[in-house]
Amino acid sequence: MLPLSHRSVPHSLPAKEGDMSPISSATKLAQFGVIGLGVMGENLALNIEEHGQSVAVWNLEAEWVDRHVAANRARQSVGSTALD
Repeated sequence: MLPLSHRSVPHSLPAKEGDMSPISSATKLAQFGVIGLGVMGENLALNIEEHGQSVAVWNLEAEWVDRHVAANRARQSVGSTALD
């Protein structure tokens, strides 16, 4: 087995010209998702949002999601209670 640094890692294909059409806001709720709102997850979500990306957050305890979204209403955070 090859060391991790020598393994082939699949990359996504670049988008073809013309494939950059915007997705409707009804379909696209967030550009990034964070599962778990512990110390690291919440700070990661805030950092990503500060850099211009919308963030969907999920946590096993739904009240953590509600608390995060309520505390960050002015930000681009979307709370989710389901993983689908």
